[in-house]
Amino acid sequence: MPTPAAPAPTTSLPPEASTAPDPAPTETAPTLPPEARSGDAVGAEAFIRYWFEVSNYAYRTGDTSAIGAISDATCATCANVVENLDRTYDAGGSVEGGQVHVHGVSALDPGPDGRVVTRTSFEQSAVLDRSSDGSTVKPEVPATGMLYPQVTVVWGGQEWNMVEIAP
Repeated sequence: MPTPAAPAPTTSLPPEASTAPDPAPTETAPTLPPEARSGDAVGAEAFIRYWFEVSNYAYRTGDTSAIGAISDATCATCANVVENLDRTYDAGGSVEGGQVHVHGVSALDPGPDGRVVTRTSFEQSAVLDRSSDGSTVKPEVPATGMLYPQVTVVWGGQEWNMVEIAP
């Protein structure tokens, strides 16, 4: 009786561990702080700081959905930020800088219409728009130095919305 052939040896090796670094975690939008959930001066101040954190996030990532959600439809500055970032990122470009550092916010309790007009102090880093190939789209916008705009927010009974950032 013939001897059965032995199975062919396998030459597969165990998979090697990847040496590529893990991809960077995806940045998530800032979370509304608990203080910004109250309809008083403390809530207004916390909301304004939060709005600028969300703006910084939008500049870094191109994700403008969060800033649009917390901005009133009448806020021209808000609309300009969203429009400019969407135009750049939708074309495959990116933005360097544009980060706002808030130094202070001074608010009073809302009036009968829910509006709070504040004096806010902040500075913004230089902004440079790049196209998808990395070239500069337009001249760099220089850093602002300290600004003291009038910032208006409105309490809608459950949440704040940015209404205006005016010189």
